[in-house]
Amino acid sequence: MSVAISPQAGANIGEAIVLAAPIAFVYAWYRYFKQFRNEPPRWRTHVTLAALILMTLGGALLVPYTLIPRPPGTVQPVGAAATIVVVAMRIELVAFVACFFGRARTIFPIAYACFGAVLFWTFITMG
Repeated sequence: MSVAISPQAGANIGEAIVLAAPIAFVYAWYRYFKQFRNEPPRWRTHVTLAALILMTLGGALLVPYTLIPRPPGTVQPVGAAATIVVVAMRIELVAFVACFFGRARTIFPIAYACFGAVLFWTFITMG
């Protein structure tokens, strides 16, 4: 027996992920500053910091995309906006992969925030 998810339910799940992604973003930085910053430096702590910085940079590159006007009738990014989006998505992918090599308590928040940023871009380009 298979269970089918309606398109509306799928959209609601995606919206919930996108809306909770900033909470995961803030929690990941909070956890880093609260617990890991004062510990002796180890390679996992460095990888966590790199993933946090990449996650922030990728998300920050998506903000101007929402402000760049698009030609009427186009939903997909064109020109420089398309380049910005490709770079931001690749940065988010690198942060997503890197977080699995970082500290255990920040793996889920970083991965969740990266996934939420990608879903956000998908939703704003769907029209």
